[in-house]
Amino acid sequence: MFEVLVCMESNGACKRQLAEEVLERFQTLIQENGLAEQVTAKPSPCLGLCKADGATVQIGTNLYTGVTPANVDYVFREYVLCIFPEAGKTGVG
Repeated sequence: MFEVLVCMESNGACKRQLAEEVLERFQTLIQENGLAEQVTAKPSPCLGLCKADGATVQIGTNLYTGVTPANVDYVFREYVLCIFPEAGKTGVG
């Protein structure tokens, strides 16, 4: 299963940077694009980039900072959908 991990450290900057909304949106996008059998989005302990703006997200083995509710659709399209070209035909795109 391919994982999208959203930093949710309880006292960390990511939690204050709307990480819960980011996680919820990733989960919705996964469902909308028919990827629930292939991709999971879940909370993660600290990913070590607390000083970055926005939430820190690990997609596969890559870390992305500055993820917000305003840009999560773009991040999903560029870094998740590109791995699963059969998905997204009726979802974000």
